[in-house]
Amino acid sequence: SSAMVHCDAVLTAKDVDPSIPAVMNSDVAKIKKILRALITNGLKYTSEGGVYVRISTEPHDYGVNLCIEVTDTGKGMTEYELEKVYDSFYQADSGRARQGGGLGLGLAITSGFVSLLGGFMTIDSKPDVGTTVQVSIPQKVIDPVSCMSVAAPDKLCLGAFLHFEKYDNPAVRAYYNSMVLNIVK
Repeated sequence: SSAMVHCDAVLTAKDVDPSIPAVMNSDVAKIKKILRALITNGLKYTSEGGVYVRISTEPHDYGVNLCIEVTDTGKGMTEYELEKVYDSFYQADSGRARQGGGLGLGLAITSGFVSLLGGFMTIDSKPDVGTTVQVSIPQKVIDPVSCMSVAAPDKLCLGAFLHFEKYDNPAVRAYYNSMVLNIVK
């Protein structure tokens, strides 16, 4: 349910909650585009530390909300830049280089896909700390059985070796800890 990908000095951690229903009625192509855009955006503005992706669901009367949260340790944005993003998904100072702040055109498109699926997107960002984008998309559940399962949970043995000294950013330690705790659950 979890995966870690190391790209140079940037960690990409993908953490999927196994309690997500096995089958939901949605547009898979749009959800893939949303995920790809959010991860790409996080990597684009993160030169060290990491990008943490958490996918889970929240139960509702109509089914569930598919929740996608992408957190990075990148450049982040000022309140003014974030306000501009909310106004029109305008990239803060479009003349900036790849390492600049802001959120690119990709998030404007992502917001459109999220809206088409009946969901909403929120962004929290702080300069030199990073950005968290949260997406919530309503889903009708077709098969409520868990999307992942363990055949013999009583025989399951988990082990982890966490090599924290490779990453100076304390957020990476939090990403690892969260993933390990979620795997155990």
